[in-house]
Amino acid sequence: MEHTRIKFSLAKFSIVIPVDALAYIDPGTGSAIAGISWIGLIFILLMLNDLLHRLVGFFLFIRLRKFARYDSIFHIESASYFETFAGYLISKGNSFPGKHLVICEKSTYDRLMVIQCDNDNCIFQHANINDLYYQCALIRFLSGKELITTTPSLNYKYFLKTKRISTWTHITHSMSDVHFYKCLPFDHFDRIYSPTKAMAENIEILNNIRGNRNIEIIQEKLFYYQYWDTIVEGYGINCNKDILLLAPSWGINSLLYKLTNELCYCIMSYATRNGLKVHMRPHPQSYVSDKNQLNIVMNIFSTIGIHINYDVKISPYDVLLKTNILISDFSGVVYDYHYLNSNPKVICLAFENHILNDLNENIFLESISMEEKIFKKHAYIVHSKKQFISVLNSEIKASTKIKFKGL
Repeated sequence: MEHTRIKFSLAKFSIVIPVDALAYIDPGTGSAIAGISWIGLIFILLMLNDLLHRLVGFFLFIRLRKFARYDSIFHIESASYFETFAGYLISKGNSFPGKHLVICEKSTYDRLMVIQCDNDNCIFQHANINDLYYQCALIRFLSGKELITTTPSLNYKYFLKTKRISTWTHITHSMSDVHFYKCLPFDHFDRIYSPTKAMAENIEILNNIRGNRNIEIIQEKLFYYQYWDTIVEGYGINCNKDILLLAPSWGINSLLYKLTNELCYCIMSYATRNGLKVHMRPHPQSYVSDKNQLNIVMNIFSTIGIHINYDVKISPYDVLLKTNILISDFSGVVYDYHYLNSNPKVICLAFENHILNDLNENIFLESISMEEKIFKKHAYIVHSKKQFISVLNSEIKASTKIKFKGL
């Protein structure tokens, strides 16, 4: 009993008075263990995310009962890409023999079926899903000869290539060159439709660098231009071109982040002198990625008492036909404006303070982008606020129209 009491007293004493440690982890080993633990945790979270995506896709697949093997699977991320797919259908002769699935919202599907010719040998089915996450989850379980999409990079991490679909095809929805796409946007495709020779050559260079030698590149006129060709005749020939259009691209380097009180006031002064209405058409992605900056710009115009018409239509076709002068940055909308107007006036803001917050494809390309070559001839390129104000205070003349056949 006494022996037990002594041991207990010693135990209490050892808690109060520290004794020599019997184990030791040096800082290097501790850091390694912590690092491995973090990596393991991240790996587990990624695996759980992938498993969740698979489960979502599986239940969608079962619920929608899309068990057939399709000749074509059309993935239309949002209604803004309707014209691209409409042009694709038109370019292929409006008739697709076989069985096809269209993944998109219902209104877009209904509009496409107006264009698609009736044919007993051609069957179209619809999967009414309008969220990219769920669309891609379903695609993981579908079977078909070809998947056709126009989503290259914004969320391409969701596109996990499966052997159930033989060919993955990307159709371009912009004339812009590949230089400022995020890295690796096209690498998981088997076939790419390019609207220009320059873009096709640059994609080929990237493919050779990465060893993607089996990718088929087809040069063909931009598909939504082919759709516009079917509706442009007789439309807008005598329309009043009374709009000054602000059309920024999206992201931290876009025009949206360069508009200050001084520049906005200068824009309004030019519009007032020339009897123009000011319209603004932000890039659709800005409503997702640049919400705060969009609100800041709206407040700037409101504070200085300027009324702005915000163009929120899915297609830019109507507003571009009525545009007298376009103010943008190095964006595909410049090509669209030139395509629809015989006397285009364009100001491109190319301020030099670019922030490289993402890795883009231009780091792999030695050549400058097609935009940098072409816009110098067909637009006013301004590199500073002072130069921009100087241009707006002068008489702006129409530039020569871009020759699309030579691109």
